[in-house]
Amino acid sequence: MDDGSRFNFNATYQHQRAALLLVNGAVYAGFASFCDFAANVSRGWLLGWRSDTLAPLEINSQPGIMVSLLLNTQVQNPEDYYLTSIWMSGAGPAADLTGNIYFVTGNSSPSGQIYNRGTNLQQSAVKFNPARNQVTSLLTPHNYAALEQDDIDFGSGGIVALPKSTTGLPLRLALAAGKDGWMFLMNRDSLGGFNGPDGPDRVIDRVQIGGCWCQPTYFEQAGTPTIVSSGGNTVQVWTLGGAGTPLVAGASATIESGQEGGFFTSLSSDHDADPIIWAVSRPLNDDPATVWLYAYAATSAPGDPSLTRLYAAPAGNWPNTGGDAYIVPVVANGLVYVAANQRLSVFGLGGHAP
Repeated sequence: MDDGSRFNFNATYQHQRAALLLVNGAVYAGFASFCDFAANVSRGWLLGWRSDTLAPLEINSQPGIMVSLLLNTQVQNPEDYYLTSIWMSGAGPAADLTGNIYFVTGNSSPSGQIYNRGTNLQQSAVKFNPARNQVTSLLTPHNYAALEQDDIDFGSGGIVALPKSTTGLPLRLALAAGKDGWMFLMNRDSLGGFNGPDGPDRVIDRVQIGGCWCQPTYFEQAGTPTIVSSGGNTVQVWTLGGAGTPLVAGASATIESGQEGGFFTSLSSDHDADPIIWAVSRPLNDDPATVWLYAYAATSAPGDPSLTRLYAAPAGNWPNTGGDAYIVPVVANGLVYVAANQRLSVFGLGGHAP
């Protein structure tokens, strides 16, 4: 902690909500509060284990000390409110080829008055070096105080570390979006820091995609770096220019989706030809509360920015309409798998397969 005392991990209050990250023989898990419950005792964590034995992962330079990152090390604050969770609507941390870990954190202080890079990493995209057990870079949006006050988590969305593009983009890139719908395109070597409450944010660019309890998807077609965003109720496709600036290349019609904004997408293609975007809607507040699988062409016709819907079908029910259904369509071996309530639906290129 910031006064040298210890704060012990307590699984009663720290929940593993984000997906796992498996990289370089290690598995990493982010931990979060459940909503904002028990905010006086809950804090965000990142922990690591060996993937073969599940032994706690040690810091290379300090054998015997577990790789662990406590995101909020304040001993106390006037509000008795901590959090700073890694939850990302179920998305997992990302990694690059050199082993750095990337994630986005949620809210902390309701007043928006408690921010300190040394003791609290709330509302931030974070780059973490597990070999040194050290945060090496972060981006905290300039309006973090307003995000705190209104419970608008930057960390409601996952982060993507883009691979090096065959087109030779000049920077290593990462992108993330949260509840306020701004998708940030960041330089992974220096995410941008905190540039004060007046900004501007030191990022390559930012674009509005709609509220994102979701995660972008990345692919390349004919060497063109392309991003799929799914904030709000719309699939959008963005191509990256030579400087890394996103340019809108296409958008779908509005998907009828309930609960919070956004949904998860996956992509399939025949090598890099004929890419298809797969998306699963969230249930509406009706009976039965049905989730739908959608398929869209990932490219639009010249002069027409609309993405063609190729397929749509019900993919099961989700009775908990008061929560959020963070369902990711999984594409493997020519099939698409959708997990809903007590049901796994399997779809093929020719339609639904039982």
